[in-house]
Amino acid sequence: MFDKIAKTIADWTGRPLAFVCACALVLIWFATGPLFDWSDSHSLFINTVTTIITFLMVFCLQYAQDTDTRAIQAKLDGLIAGCSATDNRLIDLEHRPREAVEAAKQRIIDEH
Repeated sequence: MFDKIAKTIADWTGRPLAFVCACALVLIWFATGPLFDWSDSHSLFINTVTTIITFLMVFCLQYAQDTDTRAIQAKLDGLIAGCSATDNRLIDLEHRPREAVEAAKQRIIDEH
């Protein structure tokens, strides 16, 4: 269920309408400032709302990005495995230590 929610949130927040809604929230908050005499509670409201949204968005966007990265890596592994001219040691390279990735990169550069 989290997968579907995270993807939906990531898809929706990446659209211009989400930006417009965020701007509208800030404008409404700003417009209501004089009504609340710019009180501490009024300032605390926007700070709290934006902090909570940001905190939750980090997890949703990271999950969606991780899913996309895994899908791309699986596709690349399939291409590498299916191509006889490619070094099969590159398959699952993203799961190896950084030194192994750098060594593979250097091997590719040296061969070309």
